[in-house]
Amino acid sequence: MRFHEPREEVYFSYALDSEDEHGITSAETEIARSMCATVRDVVLRLHPELPYRTYVTVR
Repeated sequence: MRFHEPREEVYFSYALDSEDEHGITSAETEIARSMCATVRDVVLRLHPELPYRTYVTVR
């Protein structure tokens, strides 16, 4: 996880190993949605003073 202070964004990455391209696309969508929601909720709850409100997934 990385923080980009000037842009007020949080970047986090993940990797999937599979030969099924369609399965990966579906999984990535769900993973991104889940990760963004979870990280947003945790950051807001534990550190409400932080300015980060945008979360970006990086494949």
